[in-house]
Amino acid sequence: MTGMPGRCAAIWEKHGVEILTPVAQAVGRLPADAVFLPDYQFPIADLWEEAGRIDKVIETLELIRSRHPALQGVSRRLADYYLRRGDVETAGQCIRDEAKRDEIFREDSIVRLFLWECGNPQEADRRLMEAQAGYESSPTVPHSGQQSEMCSS
Repeated sequence: MTGMPGRCAAIWEKHGVEILTPVAQAVGRLPADAVFLPDYQFPIADLWEEAGRIDKVIETLELIRSRHPALQGVSRRLADYYLRRGDVETAGQCIRDEAKRDEIFREDSIVRLFLWECGNPQEADRRLMEAQAGYESSPTVPHSGQQSEMCSS
Protein backbone atom coordinates (compact mmCIF):
# COMPACT_ATOMS: atom_id res chain seq x y z
CA MET A 1 0.00 0.00 0.00
CA THR A 2 2.99 2.32 0.43
CA GLY A 3 3.98 1.92 -3.21
CA MET A 4 7.38 0.81 -1.95
CA PRO A 5 7.47 -2.99 -1.61
CA GLY A 6 10.85 -3.02 0.12
CA ARG A 7 9.64 -0.58 2.77
CA CYS A 8 6.48 -2.61 3.23
CA ALA A 9 8.49 -5.82 3.70
CA ALA A 10 10.80 -4.10 6.20
CA ILE A 11 7.79 -2.82 8.18
CA TRP A 12 6.28 -6.29 8.17
CA GLU A 13 9.54 -7.86 9.38
CA LYS A 14 9.92 -5.27 12.14
CA HIS A 15 6.30 -5.09 13.31
CA GLY A 16 4.79 -8.39 12.17
CA VAL A 17 4.49 -9.78 15.68
CA GLU A 18 2.61 -6.66 16.82
CA ILE A 19 0.35 -6.77 13.78
CA LEU A 20 -0.50 -10.44 14.23
CA THR A 21 -0.95 -10.42 18.02
CA PRO A 22 -4.78 -10.07 18.02
CA VAL A 23 -5.19 -12.70 15.29
CA ALA A 24 -2.71 -15.13 16.87
CA GLN A 25 -4.33 -14.82 20.28
CA ALA A 26 -7.77 -15.40 18.75
CA VAL A 27 -6.66 -18.72 17.28
CA GLY A 28 -4.56 -19.75 20.28
CA ARG A 29 -1.10 -19.22 18.82
CA LEU A 30 1.85 -17.25 20.03
CA PRO A 31 2.30 -14.13 17.87
CA ALA A 32 6.02 -14.89 17.42
CA ASP A 33 5.13 -18.33 16.02
CA ALA A 34 2.40 -17.00 13.74
CA VAL A 35 4.67 -14.48 12.02
CA PHE A 36 6.97 -17.30 10.88
CA LEU A 37 4.24 -19.34 9.19
CA PRO A 38 4.79 -19.76 5.45
CA ASP A 39 1.48 -18.03 4.74
CA TYR A 40 2.97 -14.83 6.16
CA GLN A 41 6.59 -15.27 5.08
CA PHE A 42 5.95 -15.99 1.37
CA PRO A 43 4.28 -12.59 0.84
CA ILE A 44 7.29 -10.93 2.50
CA ALA A 45 9.59 -12.76 0.09
CA ASP A 46 7.38 -11.58 -2.78
CA LEU A 47 7.64 -7.98 -1.57
CA TRP A 48 11.44 -8.23 -1.36
CA GLU A 49 11.49 -9.65 -4.89
CA GLU A 50 9.34 -6.80 -6.16
CA ALA A 51 11.80 -4.41 -4.50
CA GLY A 52 14.68 -6.14 -6.31
CA ARG A 53 16.30 -7.37 -3.10
CA ILE A 54 17.32 -10.93 -3.99
CA ASP A 55 19.47 -11.13 -0.85
CA LYS A 56 16.40 -10.52 1.33
CA VAL A 57 14.28 -12.95 -0.71
CA ILE A 58 16.89 -15.65 -0.09
CA GLU A 59 17.07 -14.74 3.61
CA THR A 60 13.29 -15.00 3.96
CA LEU A 61 13.02 -18.27 2.03
CA GLU A 62 15.91 -19.78 4.01
CA LEU A 63 14.04 -18.84 7.18
CA ILE A 64 10.95 -20.65 5.90
CA ARG A 65 13.02 -23.69 4.92
CA SER A 66 14.75 -23.83 8.31
CA ARG A 67 11.45 -23.66 10.22
CA HIS A 68 9.50 -25.92 7.84
CA PRO A 69 12.05 -28.37 6.38
CA ALA A 70 9.45 -30.68 4.80
CA LEU A 71 7.60 -27.90 2.96
CA GLN A 72 7.57 -28.48 -0.79
CA GLY A 73 8.45 -25.72 -3.23
CA VAL A 74 10.70 -23.62 -1.00
CA SER A 75 13.98 -25.20 -2.13
CA ARG A 76 12.87 -25.06 -5.77
CA ARG A 77 12.19 -21.35 -5.45
CA LEU A 78 15.49 -20.82 -3.63
CA ALA A 79 17.35 -22.55 -6.46
CA ASP A 80 16.10 -19.91 -8.87
CA TYR A 81 17.30 -17.04 -6.67
CA TYR A 82 20.68 -18.63 -6.05
CA LEU A 83 21.08 -19.02 -9.82
CA ARG A 84 20.22 -15.36 -10.31
CA ARG A 85 22.95 -14.53 -7.84
CA GLY A 86 25.39 -16.81 -9.68
CA ASP A 87 25.69 -19.41 -6.91
CA VAL A 88 25.31 -22.55 -9.04
CA GLU A 89 26.55 -24.94 -6.37
CA THR A 90 23.98 -23.86 -3.78
CA ALA A 91 21.25 -23.80 -6.44
CA GLY A 92 22.11 -27.40 -7.32
CA GLN A 93 21.89 -28.41 -3.68
CA CYS A 94 18.48 -26.74 -3.43
CA ILE A 95 17.27 -28.75 -6.43
CA ARG A 96 18.53 -31.97 -4.82
CA ASP A 97 16.78 -31.02 -1.56
CA GLU A 98 13.51 -30.31 -3.37
CA ALA A 99 13.74 -33.61 -5.23
CA LYS A 100 13.91 -35.41 -1.87
CA ARG A 101 10.66 -33.76 -0.76
CA ASP A 102 8.57 -33.65 -3.91
CA GLU A 103 8.04 -36.82 -5.91
CA ILE A 104 6.37 -35.05 -8.85
CA PHE A 105 9.27 -32.60 -9.09
CA ARG A 106 11.75 -35.49 -8.87
CA GLU A 107 10.04 -37.32 -11.75
CA ASP A 108 10.40 -34.39 -14.16
CA SER A 109 12.77 -35.50 -16.92
CA ILE A 110 14.99 -32.41 -16.65
CA VAL A 111 15.28 -32.82 -12.88
CA ARG A 112 16.07 -36.53 -13.28
CA LEU A 113 18.79 -35.70 -15.82
CA PHE A 114 20.22 -33.04 -13.50
CA LEU A 115 20.24 -35.43 -10.55
CA TRP A 116 21.81 -38.18 -12.63
CA GLU A 117 24.54 -35.91 -13.93
CA CYS A 118 25.21 -34.52 -10.46
CA GLY A 119 25.65 -38.04 -9.18
CA ASN A 120 27.75 -39.28 -12.11
CA PRO A 121 29.36 -36.36 -13.98
CA GLN A 122 32.25 -38.45 -15.30
CA GLU A 123 29.88 -41.14 -16.55
CA ALA A 124 27.72 -38.51 -18.24
CA ASP A 125 30.78 -37.05 -20.00
CA ARG A 126 31.98 -40.52 -21.04
CA ARG A 127 28.59 -41.42 -22.53
CA LEU A 128 28.40 -38.12 -24.35
CA MET A 129 31.87 -38.66 -25.86
CA GLU A 130 30.93 -42.23 -26.91
CA ALA A 131 27.72 -41.02 -28.52
CA GLN A 132 29.54 -38.25 -30.32
CA ALA A 133 32.28 -40.62 -31.56
CA GLY A 134 29.65 -43.10 -32.73
CA TYR A 135 27.78 -40.36 -34.55
CA GLU A 136 30.89 -39.00 -36.26
CA SER A 137 32.03 -42.44 -37.42
CA SER A 138 28.59 -43.41 -38.75
CA PRO A 139 28.44 -43.89 -42.54
CA THR A 140 25.21 -41.88 -42.65
CA VAL A 141 26.87 -38.80 -41.17
CA PRO A 142 27.33 -36.00 -43.73
CA HIS A 143 30.84 -34.93 -44.60
CA SER A 144 32.40 -32.19 -42.50
CA GLY A 145 31.61 -29.54 -45.11
CA GLN A 146 28.00 -30.62 -45.08
CA GLN A 147 28.04 -30.65 -41.27
CA SER A 148 29.31 -27.07 -41.19
CA GLU A 149 26.70 -26.01 -43.68
CA MET A 150 23.96 -27.75 -41.68
CA CYS A 151 25.15 -26.19 -38.42
CA SER A 152 25.26 -22.69 -39.89
CA SER A 153 21.80 -23.05 -41.40
